[in-house]
Amino acid sequence: MTDPVRKRTLKWRDGHDRTPLDATSEAELVAVMRKRSHYANVADDAGYMHAVARRFRELDGVTVRSDSPANFVEDLVAVGHIEAVWVDETGGETRITPDGYRLSRLRASGIPVLDSEDMDAGTHGGAV
Repeated sequence: MTDPVRKRTLKWRDGHDRTPLDATSEAELVAVMRKRSHYANVADDAGYMHAVARRFRELDGVTVRSDSPANFVEDLVAVGHIEAVWVDETGGETRITPDGYRLSRLRASGIPVLDSEDMDAGTHGGAV
């Protein structure tokens, strides 16, 4: 996913050892993660997502959605299992907070979203 406004590319890293996870989409990221995991023998990516979600629920009491790669990745970012980072044209990286990741997904889908930068710039477009 790219951010055309700021010319940045979204990348992911393992939240524990910070190993880059090379993928261009959430679906591809799930496939990459499955191949690296002890769940690699699971038949497909959907089965992998379900197995990981079940593990989080049973061991940590955390709900990780497994209905789509996008929701799965969003929840893994939220619990710190993976990190999302913006990489700019010079290779500089900025870690994205879970809320920032959620906002970037909403913007990419075309849903208008206000954030603190919008409010600071006075671009809220009406009464708040």
